[in-house]
Amino acid sequence: MSTETAIGVACGALTGAGLLIVGLYRRSKVQASQDWPQVTGAITTAEVTKESDGESTQYVVYVSYEYRVNGQRCIGTRIRFGKRGYVRKKRAQAELERYSVNSTVMVYFNPEKPEEAVLVRESPDSMTLIVSGIGVMGIVVAGWLYSARN
Repeated sequence: MSTETAIGVACGALTGAGLLIVGLYRRSKVQASQDWPQVTGAITTAEVTKESDGESTQYVVYVSYEYRVNGQRCIGTRIRFGKRGYVRKKRAQAELERYSVNSTVMVYFNPEKPEEAVLVRESPDSMTLIVSGIGVMGIVVAGWLYSARN
C-alpha cells in the first residue's frame, strides 16, 4: 500500500469514526435525558440567526432561558442536543414562535450537572451522523480491500 493510500485510509477511517462517535454520544445524551428531572423556566432571549459558510446558508434558532435548581439560578441556551439549521427562514421562525421572550417552558436538566439542560429531549441529526459514519467507514474498508488486491 502506498503512503498516499495509507494516509487516505487513515483520514477516511478517522472521519467515519468521528461521525459515528458524535452520533452515538448525542444519542446516549438523549437516552439519559429521558430520566432527567424537569423544572419550569422562562425564555429570556430568542432570535433567528443567518449562518453562511460561503456555499450554503441556514437559519438557526437561538434562545436563552433561566431556570432554578435547588434555589440556584441557572441559564441555558440549548434547545436540543445538536443544532438544527433550516434552509428556509420561515421554518426557523415557526420554531422561534414556540420560544417567545418571557414565555414559560419546561426545562430538562442533568441532576449531576444542573447547568446542562435542554428544552427538547432530542437530537435530530444523531441517526444521520451514525449512518454517515458507518457509510464512510464502509467506503474506506472497500477502498482498502480494493487497493490491497491491486
